[in-house]
Amino acid sequence: MFLNELQFYAATAQELEPNDIPNIFQRTEDFPKFLSNRTWLIRGAKGTGKSLLFRLFVEQPNAAKELAALDVNLNNVNFVPGHGQPRVSVSILESGDLVSYEQQVGEDNWQFFWLNYSILQICSCKPEIRSLSGLSDKLVALSNSEQPPHAEIVSWLVERSRTAQARPQAADELRVIDRWLQQNNQVVWLFYDELDAGFGSSQKDYERRKRALEALLAWWLESGTSSRQIVPKIFLREDIWNQLNFTNTGHYSGRSLQLRWEEPDLWCLVLRQALKSSESLRKVLEQKLGVTVDRLNLIGLEQLRQSLYPLWGERMGRTKKAYTYNWVRNRIADSQDNCFPRSLILLLQKAVELEKAFQTEYSAEITLRPKALIDAFPFVSQQRVAEVRNEYPELEQLLARLQGERSPIDENHLAQIWNLGDGELAFRIKDMIESGIFTERSRPKDPPPRVYGIAELYLYGLDMVRKGQR
Repeated sequence: MFLNELQFYAATAQELEPNDIPNIFQRTEDFPKFLSNRTWLIRGAKGTGKSLLFRLFVEQPNAAKELAALDVNLNNVNFVPGHGQPRVSVSILESGDLVSYEQQVGEDNWQFFWLNYSILQICSCKPEIRSLSGLSDKLVALSNSEQPPHAEIVSWLVERSRTAQARPQAADELRVIDRWLQQNNQVVWLFYDELDAGFGSSQKDYERRKRALEALLAWWLESGTSSRQIVPKIFLREDIWNQLNFTNTGHYSGRSLQLRWEEPDLWCLVLRQALKSSESLRKVLEQKLGVTVDRLNLIGLEQLRQSLYPLWGERMGRTKKAYTYNWVRNRIADSQDNCFPRSLILLLQKAVELEKAFQTEYSAEITLRPKALIDAFPFVSQQRVAEVRNEYPELEQLLARLQGERSPIDENHLAQIWNLGDGELAFRIKDMIESGIFTERSRPKDPPPRVYGIAELYLYGLDMVRKGQR
């Protein structure tokens, strides 16, 4: 009944057109905590929505303020990109620029980079600040330029880092800006995204990224508490955060948020897209269960589950098989129990396509038969593996050598197919666990070798099978 109306939209955060972002965005249970000025660090696995949050606030500020209005009034808050996709702001630097900066000033000057870079981004986005006394002429000139050459920006950053008197001058400029914001009852949220991919993908790039990010986070701890009107919002991949080591790392425990998609968030996301695309489904759910797009975030978990029955039924078959919502959730989760909204929407997008190709209608009450979901899942797994290969190029060869293997797999066999010694093997297994691909199956008291399972989300995409399958 609803099949020909249903449309699911699974674009990545980078692919979305700015105007589509508010329609796709789904408030999760941790959204109110994100809105707090005390939340500086937003951590999460790749694909949990960090970049979508960044783009919503930076590119669609009015929609962001409207979505936040239930929890907090952000009318006096300015959303400024501190770093991110270069298309967001002409003054945002690219990986080659960051290499050039470090080559010229050395490895230990990243704190001054972030200080000066922040001032530049704020001045570029807030024209009225440029007329304040106490700002350097070169800073004002760069901020006024419609297309500032990146070479000039890097040259200015290098000069400011090298010159002894420029260092306290930059701190003074930040105080001048902060004081003006306070006098005018304005706040700046400085957003940092693309901190994983924006440095390049070689081993040297990863080492530079580590130095730069440790300096960024340490600098905000040092200077952020004195900046009363300027608040950082730093989006960082969970596994990268776990690798960082700087003074007072623990101080972020009260200032960080780990993005996770809980079950109600997932079903609200599905229903938002389904209700907006299918007028027939919208009418049925409103009449039977009182479910509307506007009320989604007020509905309890059990009612959300029931609302999905017209889409995919209650169980994965006509006997006492798994509940469909459990089957789906288990397959879009990695070994760290992170659920990925894009994988969920891809599953439904593909299942709708497959259902349309079947010769007979499954049921008058249920749109997608279990076979459509089951047959769609390998495609989802392949897409997720492609994303991981893109995100973790250092794991590419290891993932390729898992092809044709079975899960669970023990460390002796991994050493053999990867051709690695004990030290390097342990390091790479740790990478696989942190990236959500492996989970350790062995108990502490079990004798060697250690055994690792591969999350179902990755199994088909890696062309692996579970032991017992033929």
